[in-house]
Amino acid sequence: MVSHLDTSYRRPSLKSLSTFEAAARHESFKGAGEELCLTPSAISHQVRQLESHLGINLFHRLNGGLAITDAGAAYLTMLTPAFAKIDEATKNVMQFEFSDELTIRSAPSFAKKWLLERLPDFLQSNPDIDVKVMATSENLDFRKNNIDIGIFYGQSNWPGYVVKPLFSEHVLPMCSPDFKNKMGELNKPEDLPDNVLIQTERNIITWKMWFAEKGITHDKKMSGVCLDPSELAIEAAVQGVGIILESDLLAKHELQNGLLVPAFDETVYETISYYLIYLEDCMDTPKITAFSNWITHLAGSDQMST
Repeated sequence: MVSHLDTSYRRPSLKSLSTFEAAARHESFKGAGEELCLTPSAISHQVRQLESHLGINLFHRLNGGLAITDAGAAYLTMLTPAFAKIDEATKNVMQFEFSDELTIRSAPSFAKKWLLERLPDFLQSNPDIDVKVMATSENLDFRKNNIDIGIFYGQSNWPGYVVKPLFSEHVLPMCSPDFKNKMGELNKPEDLPDNVLIQTERNIITWKMWFAEKGITHDKKMSGVCLDPSELAIEAAVQGVGIILESDLLAKHELQNGLLVPAFDETVYETISYYLIYLEDCMDTPKITAFSNWITHLAGSDQMST
């Protein structure tokens, strides 16, 4: 095997190798010329250049045509699978619709309620990048699952990853205006356990955790319904099913349009931050840089507008 550091070695041109391969298969300069759309003399010239480069004869020139030498036959045997691999690689790369594919792992509710409606702007600005969104709450391995970008919330410590803060959300009790009117007096968190609570077990903060953090105990079993993911719980609250403990980021549309309101007149919430993460050894990848710059700018603008 020739080392890349061997300066005395010079690789033959692909054109001369392709010409030799065709001439050897056809055992004819004319047949090779017809296949490659070249004249027989042009084929002969390329083969002569290759033979000069190698320092050996690849063909016997006979009155009746060509006969491949032993060296030429051995060379052809080694080149044939190499050209087959080139053909396979070319066919495979031609199947790509875009130059790059960016795989993003995001929680399902965040993907639907925030990311997807903004994604067309990124695609329009980066037409050569195809985007694949893996909307899942599973803790997937980035390398094993070919994930380029992750959008996570709550935790900010990922060794081996670049971590960029995006924005914060407030998790607070919310319900429909009609449900709030029907509830009667509701002034403090201690009043909540007696009402219908919509529980979302996949959330980083559950009702059980929220009550425990506030030191609220309740002897009776809480009445309510369990719905996952968050988008389903939000829709249930809009329909008046009960009270949700949800993110104002995910429920931004419903809050802005009066479909949901905070359960308390006084603001009571917990703060959670979202982070963009990607592997440190991929930090200079153009597609990751493009998405990182786009979403951090957009996240900053969104945070200022809330």
